[in-house]
Amino acid sequence: MTKSTFTNGLRLTFFTPAGFFVFCCLLAPPLLELIDVEITATPLNHFNLYTATPVLFFFAVATGVIWYTFVGSKTPVVELSGWEVWIASWYLINGFFFNSMMDVFAGQFQSWSGMTDFYNALEPRYAKVGTYDGVTVQVGFIFYSVCFEF
Repeated sequence: MTKSTFTNGLRLTFFTPAGFFVFCCLLAPPLLELIDVEITATPLNHFNLYTATPVLFFFAVATGVIWYTFVGSKTPVVELSGWEVWIASWYLINGFFFNSMMDVFAGQFQSWSGMTDFYNALEPRYAKVGTYDGVTVQVGFIFYSVCFEF
């Protein structure tokens, strides 16, 4: 396989509505801070927001999956229709970005500086994990984990 095949895999994954939504989610915090500088307790460090472990981990794993699918696998890649490409992109991005990176690292584990502040401002129950008010977040995490496994 050639480099253009891997490049094509990146294009098919990230240049979709799901990829555009990820881009908007990552762009939203700095834009919100321009509108309301007091939305979080401390000013946002843009470099730390985009180089945090969850972000780097997501892009490394997603890129690895794309590389394996388009280059490393011995099975030939099947041509998908436009809708099937969007669906496949959604499942990859939903599993790694939203269910793992956003909800788990920013919300559940409270470990993504910057984005965690926005999660807590958006839904205060994330900051109350371990209390009765936060139980729905914990139950949601269990459902995400089970759904991601199957």
